Amino acid sequence: SDLAKKTLERCQSQYDLEASSSKGPHNVLYSALQETLAGICSTVVAVGLGIEYYWLLHFNSQPAQPSEAITQDHDVLLTDVHRWMHQVEELMAWLGWVEQWRTCNPACS
Repeated sequence: SDLAKKTLERCQSQYDLEASSSKGPHNVLYSALQETLAGICSTVVAVGLGIEYYWLLHFNSQPAQPSEAITQDHDVLLTDVHRWMHQVEELMAWLGWVEQWRTCNPACS
């Protein structure tokens, strides 16, 4: 969508250092920053807009639905949630953040 393209472009260019003469596009740091932002932004925008779209379809209106439709919607949501989680996990692995992500089992107090 046009919104997704514009959002992604704004996200990727929020730290645009190209205007600075000391940090041109051939600079290794500049390239690394741009590539990292592209990876983070593409995941965040895809997941964020997916969640917003789901919310718009299912929670911004209150049409009377038969229980079968609600069950089907729940199944679709679970599928989407697993896909979004997988996208975030892939991003974390690509960034090398997997080892930094810690949880307590049982949950921390």
